[in-house]
Amino acid sequence: HGLVDAVHEPDELRDKTLELCRTLVSKSALALAYAKEATNLALQGDHRSNLETEARLFSMLFASEDQKEGMAAFVEKRPAQFQGR
Repeated sequence: HGLVDAVHEPDELRDKTLELCRTLVSKSALALAYAKEATNLALQGDHRSNLETEARLFSMLFASEDQKEGMAAFVEKRPAQFQGR
């Protein structure tokens, strides 16, 4: 993905925005928060510190309950029920 993922006509914008919001709220809030943190820190750090931040956040996410739920949901072919933990 680039900086712009989609361009919509003005009359489609509300529906497309709501569609994106529905997609985002179906994801792990914890993973989204960590992705936002990594993105914000990437603007400040050098490449090495950015990789270290990414590795730290990934290891924290991989130990989370949301990760376990996501993996279980994938294997069981069902929607995940994330708790933000």
